[in-house]
Formats: sequence, structure tokens, C-alpha cells
Amino acid sequence: MDATPLRKELEKKLLGTLKSGEMVYDRPRSHLHTNDALEKHLPLALAQIDSKGQEFFCETIDFGTEIGFSNFVEVTPEDEIVYAQRLGRRGPSRFVKNRVPLATSKLTVILKKIETGYIAVTAFLGPKNEPEPWDPFATEHSAKFWETHAVVWGTEIVLPDTETTDTLRFHVKLSKYTPRPQSTGTNLNTETKE
Repeated sequence: MDATPLRKELEKKLLGTLKSGEMVYDRPRSHLHTNDALEKHLPLALAQIDSKGQEFFCETIDFGTEIGFSNFVEVTPEDEIVYAQRLGRRGPSRFVKNRVPLATSKLTVILKKIETGYIAVTAFLGPKNEPEPWDPFATEHSAKFWETHAVVWGTEIVLPDTETTDTLRFHVKLSKYTPRPQSTGTNLNTETKE
């Protein structure tokens, strides 16, 4: 007997409950930037969030004291920048090689409403950042943000043989319907759908 869609949703990993009462689950292909600090503080952050019935939204909770380290940092022209594709992403990310994560008091979570509550689209330590330029939800502001920010190299899993200094692939916007590359291989799918 097949499980109902509702049952399948409930079988997902429960992350916590919002202040407004809805349960929050991890998504099947998790984008959580998991570490001990996030696992400890995510349920506490969720308990402070009132969804107000929103379909899709981003919240940043400031704990007022250091809770861990942010892998997203502001960069300068002197920094060593490379691009590589993170596991589970459809396009390359901008990385900085000569920097270290920065202490933060903030945790950011992006939530999407589902039949049984919310799915955590992503969650990470640090302030809100913008979608990467290739993301279907990227805006002009996103491109400007990523010109001055990057992910600290070595803090995220990247696909083999995707490291490059070529900025072109980073700035190509993908269609919402562009399939994700497999977790092995080196093909960076940069086709756009018109």
C-alpha cells in the first residue's frame, strides 16, 4: 500500500515548530548547512518565528550572542576568488580561498508552506544573503550582492573537477525547469529556458 502525500511529508525529518504552531520539516534533498551550532539553534530560532500564513519567506533570528560561524563573508578585490559547484546546487557558487568563517549571532532560515506545515528550503548561520545569480529567483540585487560576497572555501562540499576562475558560468541565470546535475561528474548545466 502506497503512503499518502501527507504521510510522506510527516515521515520527513521534523526540525521544530514555529511560534505560530506549524511544524517545520527538512526537505528530501536537504540544503541545511548542518553543523552542531545549527542543529542546536535551529529549533530555538523556529520557535521565535510567526509564519503569518505566508507561502514562502525568509527570517533571520539574532540570538544576541555568538552562536557559531558564518561561511558567507564580504570580500575585497584582493581576495582569491574561485567558482565551483556545491553539492545539490544547479549552478556554481562563488568561493573565497584566503578567508575564514566569521563569528555570528544570527541564524537565517527560508521556509516554504506545504500541506502539513513548512519545509526548510535552507538554513544557515549568519545574516540573510541573496540567491546566487544563476538561481531562477535571482534579481539584479542578487548579482550585486555576490560581487562583494563569497562562501569560504573548504566549508562546503563541491562537485569534483568544477573549480574554475571563469566568472561567466556563475552569472548565467537558469530556468526554474533546468534539471540538477548528478552528484558526480563535472557538467555545469547553464542552459536557459526562454
